[in-house]
Amino acid sequence: MATFNPVRSFQATLDRFRVSALDRVLLAKHLATLIRSGIPLDESLAILAEEASSARLRKVVLLVQKRVEAGATLFESLQDHPSIFNTLFVQMVRVGEESGTLEENLRYVAEQLEHDYDIRQKVKGAAAYPVLVLCLAFVMGGAMSFFILPRLVPLFESMGVDLPLPTRIVLGVSVFFVKYGAVFFISVVLGAIGLRVLLRTPKVRPYWHNFILRIPVLGRIVLDLNMARFTRTLGILMKSGLPIVNALRITEETTVNWVYRNLISRAASEVERGVQLSEAMMAITTKRKVLPIIVPRMIGVGERTGTMDESLLSLAEFYEKEVDGATKTMSTVVEPLLIIIIGAIVGLIAIAIIGPIYKLTGEVHPPGTGG
Repeated sequence: MATFNPVRSFQATLDRFRVSALDRVLLAKHLATLIRSGIPLDESLAILAEEASSARLRKVVLLVQKRVEAGATLFESLQDHPSIFNTLFVQMVRVGEESGTLEENLRYVAEQLEHDYDIRQKVKGAAAYPVLVLCLAFVMGGAMSFFILPRLVPLFESMGVDLPLPTRIVLGVSVFFVKYGAVFFISVVLGAIGLRVLLRTPKVRPYWHNFILRIPVLGRIVLDLNMARFTRTLGILMKSGLPIVNALRITEETTVNWVYRNLISRAASEVERGVQLSEAMMAITTKRKVLPIIVPRMIGVGERTGTMDESLLSLAEFYEKEVDGATKTMSTVVEPLLIIIIGAIVGLIAIAIIGPIYKLTGEVHPPGTGG
């Protein structure tokens, strides 16, 4: 069993923080181009180090170059930096070096990383809009509650106006945040951090990932996203000439969602026993509804025709389009909900401010009208 290394763990944290997914895409693309041009590997790495977009990436590429110059393979050199070069990247390089197709395999890696990056950006973009709008709505509502309403309340009270219920509610919230706002926000931040840590623990994460799959709309997006990653990763690995069991194990390691990670692990174990992948996945599909039946059917077609890699990549394109369509649909569905939420917030605050004014004007009578 591997021992915990705090220095390496800290270094891995720095790697993740300073090297973006797009950096990895460009690195694989440029390295493939340089190798195809006939430039020796160590010189190619030196060029990439000069072009690196971050100091951390530059340092890592130079370390890889020194190891290559010392006689190590590129595969062995990349293994020293697992948080930058994931299992897929490293194993594709290993297969490329062994088969003499390093340039081609690097292009496959770049293609996979680029597709994964594009999908992530689409999902993040779909989630960013509603979050931004809600934050702006709460900021505007908070500004009116903290700065406008408290200044009007003394005026209403001095004139003996009983504050309506909406005004008392908004004022009570305002007073609460004035007195305990710092404690509240610190508690929320600490609670969010604690919840994030809890959801990342091995015992809780499988239940959390399974729960996400059951959420309407979001669950479907997560399913399509995982199917796109699974089929593209496995397809590219098999296209590079990797045996199916090894390809499944690498795909398992690169899968984030623990539900699908477990399913791929079970399928790989069945394939090791001599069962065809389509049969193993069909059995999983029958028991669980998190694997669409089209996946084992298409894999079965690929097995019969000897074009499994093409079948998997076709599935990947299909599910990537599904993710794209689902994120657009989610935006369309969320917009009316945002309008309702924002309207409710603004309406409550408007009633809280206008209500006392209306009541005050109703109690003040012009001279000669009586009352």
